[in-house]
Amino acid sequence: MTGAPELQLAPAPTEDDYVLPEHITEGRDSRGPRFADDVWEFRAFVARTSLQSRIDFTTLADDIARHTVKEYLYSRIRRGTYADHGTSRAKPLKITSN
Repeated sequence: MTGAPELQLAPAPTEDDYVLPEHITEGRDSRGPRFADDVWEFRAFVARTSLQSRIDFTTLADDIARHTVKEYLYSRIRRGTYADHGTSRAKPLKITSN
C-alpha cells in the first residue's frame, strides 16, 4: 500500500518579491508590482481593452486582512489551484480574469 504524497509548502513571499512570474514580464520594461506595494498595477501586462488593470489594497482597513488577501492572490497568480476536477494540472489565475 502506498501512502499519500508528502505536501511541500511554498515559501511565503517577501516584501521585495515581484508579484508576476518572470515569463509574463519577460521582454518588458518593468517586472511589475512588488508584494509590498499597496497598489498592484498590471496595465503593462494586460490588453488595453481590459476594464481593470490594478488592485488597490488600501481599501482594506485591517493590516492582517490586507496581507492575507495579498498572499492569496500572489499564490493564485504564481501557483494556481486544481479548479477543474477532471485534470491533474494546476492552473494559475490569469491576471486578465474579471
